[in-house]
Parts: sequence; C-alpha cells; structure tokens
Amino acid sequence: MTPKQGLTFYTLTEDIIRKRIARYNLELRCYLCGGTLQVGDNIVRKRRKLYHRTCWENSFLDIPEDILDEEDLCLIENGSIPISSSLSITSTNIPFNTIPATITFSMSR
Repeated sequence: MTPKQGLTFYTLTEDIIRKRIARYNLELRCYLCGGTLQVGDNIVRKRRKLYHRTCWENSFLDIPEDILDEEDLCLIENGSIPISSSLSITSTNIPFNTIPATITFSMSR
C-alpha cells in the first residue's frame, strides 16, 4: 500500500514552474480564491491543486477546545468515535414525532 501524496510547500520560481508544474499542465491559479499565482508567491500544492499559502491556512476553522466534548475531541484527533460511546435515538429524545411507525408502499401502473 502506497501512502497518499502529501502537501508541498514552496516559493514559486520559474524553475519550479518548468520542472514541477508545466509538465502536468497545471493552471497557475489558486484553487480557493481563483487568483493568479506568480513567481515569488508562497504556495501549497496538494496533488493537482495549487493554493496561495495564505488561502490554504485561512481555509481551516479553529474550534476552541472548551466548547467540544470528549467524543468530539476523540473524533478530531483519531478520526473515530470510541466504541465505549453509544448513540441512541428514542421517541423521548425527539420533542415531536413526524416519522410514522410503519410505511406502506403501493405500486400501481
């Protein structure tokens, strides 16, 4: 199994355009803002998408840890919810029930 291609951070130069970008026919536009990338810009490349570094860094939300519960933190850090936690939805959790107990389908042509 090969690892996924990561991020590449660099300052755009003519040499980088010629060796890394031109051979893949990548357009010199930021994927987020649509602005033109120019020589001297700090950029981020993820696969075939190019970003201004500032656009890339501003695209993430910083959620303060004090408003997250333990399950949310575990999901963010590990990508999964621990097995010990459970979720159950019962009719007492819902203030009003709009879902019928049974659904009947009738097929007519």
